[in-house]
Amino acid sequence: MSGPAVSDRCRSVVTWTYDSFPVPDGSLDLRGDNSPPLETARLVLAGLNATAEQAAFYGPVAGEQPLREAVGRMLGLSAAQVVITAGGSEALHLALLCAADPGDTVIAPRPGFPGFDQLAVLAGLHVDHYDVPGPIPGVGHGQVRVICSPHNPTGVLVGRQDVRPGGGWTIWDVSHSAPLITSHPGAPATERDIVVFSLSKLLRLPGIRIGCLASPSAALIKAVEAVKTHMSMSASQLSQQVALGVLTSPTIQAELGARKHQVDSHRLRLQTAVSRSTALRCVEADAGTHLLISAEREADAGATLRAAGIIGLPGVVFGTDQSTVRLCTAQPAVVIDAAAHILEQQ
Repeated sequence: MSGPAVSDRCRSVVTWTYDSFPVPDGSLDLRGDNSPPLETARLVLAGLNATAEQAAFYGPVAGEQPLREAVGRMLGLSAAQVVITAGGSEALHLALLCAADPGDTVIAPRPGFPGFDQLAVLAGLHVDHYDVPGPIPGVGHGQVRVICSPHNPTGVLVGRQDVRPGGGWTIWDVSHSAPLITSHPGAPATERDIVVFSLSKLLRLPGIRIGCLASPSAALIKAVEAVKTHMSMSASQLSQQVALGVLTSPTIQAELGARKHQVDSHRLRLQTAVSRSTALRCVEADAGTHLLISAEREADAGATLRAAGIIGLPGVVFGTDQSTVRLCTAQPAVVIDAAAHILEQQ
């Protein structure tokens, strides 16, 4: 006898993992960030004096005060305007739940991070799309606009000057910007702005699952704390301690600056290689760690790259053409050099 059916909203959810797209022996893995951990993180973890009490009791729902203060300084906000979450996806989910009611519309980028659509559907929201690259649509009452900058998977950078104001909420996902580099456009400027990001991703610590949500709106922050109480309560205190140690280390600014310089150099190296190819092209990336590759003459870029020994993530993951491929430029230099040589020959 079968059990009860799962909900329609859960049945419609599509998930992808890196293992969904295996890397054959001899091929280059450019699916995701394969760069080494930051040395600052190694030192913090090696010297961490953790206690059992940090794992035995709940912490504050909004996060530990010192970490909220550190993140607030990054964004020009107070600690009271910051909530620490269990990863960037929880921050995004909370933003959608608290900024929109079932049946409201979310305007999300396409191509885009699959969580934009999937989490909106789980929240009972209607999803419309706008193209990247392309103009950013306005947003009215009963609507929520999502802007990802630098954009995943194209690397396009959206500035506040590119955005028309409106009466609805704007969620800025800045997970792929360089931390402590204050030129990113996502710092909230109005009561209608919400910033979400994965702090652990920014600090090259995705395994500790620490995210952030920030907004000048006291009402929004209050709602987020209330909803979070029933979802995950507090984020891991141990993970927050690691994030705080790395974020406030005197060496982190220089190390992150060096990492940004390396990633920028790798991105330019691959863009140049694609420009020399007769079969491939890519969206001109401004920042971040991604390139979106397509083929000339409506060919299949994915098949071309797989045959040549380069494995990325296909466009279907990001809601766009299956024949496009996202390559991540956060790789060891030897991988980038090998990939650039292959791309030039296509």
